[in-house]
Amino acid sequence: MKYSRARAGLLAAASTLCAHSAHAAVIVSGETGGVNPDDIAINPDVTGQDIVLGRLILVNDVLVATPDGELTVNGEGAVTSVSTDQATLIGVQQDTIGTLNVAGDGTAGSASFQSSVLRVGGFDRSSELFESGLGILNIGNGGEVIADNANTPDRLFDGLISIGGSSGACCLTIDGNGTDNVDGIVNVDGIGSRLRGETLLLGDSTLGLSGELNVTNGGAVILRNEGANASPIARLVVSENSSVFVDGEQSLITTDNFAVGFPRDAEEVLNPSNAPAKLLITNGGRVEAVNVRTTGANIGRATTGEVIVRGPGSQLFVGGEIDPDILEGRTGDLVIGVGEWDGDTRIIPGNGSLTVENQASVVVSDEIFVGGSSGQTQEFLEQFGISGPPSNGALTVRSGATVEAQRVNVLENGILSGSGGSIFADVFVDGGTLAPGDSPGSMLIDGDLEFASTQSLLQIEIAGLLNTEFDILEITGDLIAENGFTLELSFLDGFAPEENDAFEFLRVGGDSLLDFALVNVITNGLIGDFDFAVNAVNGVFSLTTLNVPDPSEVPIPSAFILMASGLVGVRLLKGRKPK
Repeated sequence: MKYSRARAGLLAAASTLCAHSAHAAVIVSGETGGVNPDDIAINPDVTGQDIVLGRLILVNDVLVATPDGELTVNGEGAVTSVSTDQATLIGVQQDTIGTLNVAGDGTAGSASFQSSVLRVGGFDRSSELFESGLGILNIGNGGEVIADNANTPDRLFDGLISIGGSSGACCLTIDGNGTDNVDGIVNVDGIGSRLRGETLLLGDSTLGLSGELNVTNGGAVILRNEGANASPIARLVVSENSSVFVDGEQSLITTDNFAVGFPRDAEEVLNPSNAPAKLLITNGGRVEAVNVRTTGANIGRATTGEVIVRGPGSQLFVGGEIDPDILEGRTGDLVIGVGEWDGDTRIIPGNGSLTVENQASVVVSDEIFVGGSSGQTQEFLEQFGISGPPSNGALTVRSGATVEAQRVNVLENGILSGSGGSIFADVFVDGGTLAPGDSPGSMLIDGDLEFASTQSLLQIEIAGLLNTEFDILEITGDLIAENGFTLELSFLDGFAPEENDAFEFLRVGGDSLLDFALVNVITNGLIGDFDFAVNAVNGVFSLTTLNVPDPSEVPIPSAFILMASGLVGVRLLKGRKPK
C-alpha cells in the first residue's frame, strides 16, 4: 500500500465517508475502533449514523492497519432487522474486506436490512484511494435488503445503492478490480430472497473495476423508481469485465431499463483488452425491462456487451407504454450494438450480441435493431451532423428458441443467424446479413422479409442434396426485394453440385415482390465455372445447377471464380407475383 499517496486523501475525507455524507457519527465493525456488530443488537435502528464494515481509519493522524468487518442479520437469531437512515459501506477502501449476510428463516422478509444508501466493494473516489476493497453481500433463505429510507423519502440519494462502486453513493453498483479478481460480489439465492433499489451498476471499465451479481434458485432483484426525488428510470447497467447470472425457475431481475456494455465516461472507447459485459439467463430465469424509453434497452453501447438466454422457460422481456412526452412516442426497443456520442463531433461504435437458444425466448414490445447506426439517440445526433462508423450487432436464434417483436432491423455490420430458431416479427435487412442455418440448418420468419438493396446479404450454405444438408429459410409472409439483394452461396466440405441438382432454400407463404435482374449472386467453395437458375413454384424458391465445368478444364483460381460467378445471370422461371 502506498501510504504516502493515500494519507492526504484520508485526511481530507476523515469526516466524510462518501460524497453525500456529512454527518459525524460512524459505526465501524472491524478489529479496530468503532462499535462491535453485537452492539447493533441492542439498538438495531441506527439513526443518523453510517454502518461501515471494513475500512481504513485514522487514529491520532496515523493510518491504522486494515480492519475487516462482517455483520449477519439472521431470521432465526437475536438480530432479525437492522436499519439506518444513512449509508452502509462494506469493504469500500483498499485492502479492506466487508461482508453483510442477511439470511431469513425460509419466509420472505424474515430477516431484513434497510439503508438509505448501500455500497459493497470497490473504492471511494472522495478518499483518493484508487485501489479496491472486497465487498460481499449474501442474501438468502428469505432475507431482504432494501435501499430506501421511509422516514426521509425526499432525501436526494434515498433508495440508491452502490455495491463495490467507484463513485459517490448514487446508485446500486457492483464493482471490483480486474477480470480475474472480482471485488464486488452479490448473491441473491432462494425463493423469497430479495434485493431492492433503483439503479444497479456493475463495474467501471474506465477504472478497471468489475463486479458480479448472481440471482439463483428463485431469488429476485427489484429495481423501481420510488419517492419524490427518485430517478426517472430505474436501470440495470453492466460495464465491461462485469457479469450478471440469473439462473433457475422464478429467478428474476425486474427493472425499467438495462444496458449490458455501457461506457461510464464519455471519452471511453472500445478496449480490446476488456472482457465483454455479460448477462446470462438460464434454466428458467427471467430478466424484464418494463419501462424502456427513447434510447431503448442496449446491448453493447460504445463498448462490448453479450447476452445469452438459454433453456426452456428462460426469457428476456423488453417493453414499455407509449408516452406522448417521449421523442416520437417510441418505447420498448432493444438495440444490439449502438454508438455513443463522445461529447464532441463523433460517435463511438458499440459491439453487441444476443444469443437465444435451447427453447429460450426473447419478447420485445416494439422493434429490435441489430448493428448499424441504430437507435433514436443516434438519429437525433445525426441531425446535428454528428456521425461515426456503424456498430457491430449479432442476433443468433437457434435450437427451438424464439424471438418476438414488431420488427427486426438488420443494419450495416449486423447479422441475424441461427439454426432451428423462429422469429415472430417482420424482418428488414438494410446493409446487414441474414444467415439462416448453422452449417447448415433452417430458420423460420413468421412475418414479412424485406431486403432494402444489393448491400443486403442472404447467406445460404450447401453441403449436400438432402434437406438437412443445406440452409432453408421459411417465411410465412411476403418477400419484398424490389431493389434486389446479394445472394451468397457457400458450398461446404468439398461438395460440388452436378447438373440439374436443385436446392429448395426459400419458402414464401405470401406474395413475392422482387426483381431478380437486381439480385447479385456470388459463390464460395467451388472450383470452375458453374451456372445457376432460381426457380419459383408456388412460393418455393429452388436453386438449380444449369452447367458445371468440364472435368478436363484447368481449375480457375478461386478469386476469379467469385468475380465471374457474380456476373452469372439469375433467372426467375416464374414471373414475379405482384403484391
